[in-house]
Amino acid sequence: MPEDVPDKVDGENIVESVIFALKTFNKVVEDETDETLHIMAHLLEGQYGEKVKRAKAVMFLNARYKAGYLLMRPDINRPKEAAYYLKASMDAQRAEFPHKFDHWLMNPHVWASYGEALCLSEDYREAKVALERALTGCEVGSQPALAGCILRCHINLSLTLKALKVEATAQKEHRDWAATHLRKTPTRLITKAALNQIMHPPGGRVHPVLEALGGESWFDKLDSRDVLSLKEEERSIKLCRQCGIRDIQKSLFRCSRCQYMYYCSKACQKANWKAHKEGCTDRYNAIKKLEKLKKEDPSAAQRHAD
Repeated sequence: MPEDVPDKVDGENIVESVIFALKTFNKVVEDETDETLHIMAHLLEGQYGEKVKRAKAVMFLNARYKAGYLLMRPDINRPKEAAYYLKASMDAQRAEFPHKFDHWLMNPHVWASYGEALCLSEDYREAKVALERALTGCEVGSQPALAGCILRCHINLSLTLKALKVEATAQKEHRDWAATHLRKTPTRLITKAALNQIMHPPGGRVHPVLEALGGESWFDKLDSRDVLSLKEEERSIKLCRQCGIRDIQKSLFRCSRCQYMYYCSKACQKANWKAHKEGCTDRYNAIKKLEKLKKEDPSAAQRHAD
């Protein structure tokens, strides 16, 4: 996964090297013959004909998306270049499913990243289309893993619509939605570094969401903790979400609704409810959807769980 690429290995920054490797791999798959790709083991034994077409589509989609994702990292921040590779990834999916016209429902996170790259490149007209489609895709199914994409879409659409001077009512709705969520839990879904990147757009524009939050004074007070994935939260050491006491110090119990967060007492659970409410609802809905899918479509249930 692209998010698993560490900043440094043995003191050396490797992100640029990974980006270069992904670009090179993409070029090799584009230019070399199938025979050469078999020799290089990029195509496996038995992959011929239609299987080659499918394998190449998957390789293009993954390599281009990963390159675009890494180019959008706050410490790299090359959105124009990222937009090129993210669009190329989307084009690979279109080629794989030529009769499907709503590709943003399949991989909304790619559309969200593409829209953000366009927004940071000041290509607001195209960004509007991509972000609105991404938001539609993210909101279908209510998957907790896409909660961060939804927040970023609202943040970026607020800026995009203001820059285009269109749809003032919708612009205000996106701004207020994002500001409300960031006031409650500012770094639950997005890191301070990423917020700094998208809240300080090019051209000296004042971001409407940051303005609604109170400007730079609000931003300066944010902590810089890393955002954990849902599975990372589950795997992390058991401790009370409110007071931080560990399970080796005191018996803990799970929130019965979301089955994720731990507390040492009802008092701590009640005190933490405001911060926990949103995530609790997301996970509860995901559990219910998974239970339903297990009965109707076990393979779809496995994909949802992954």
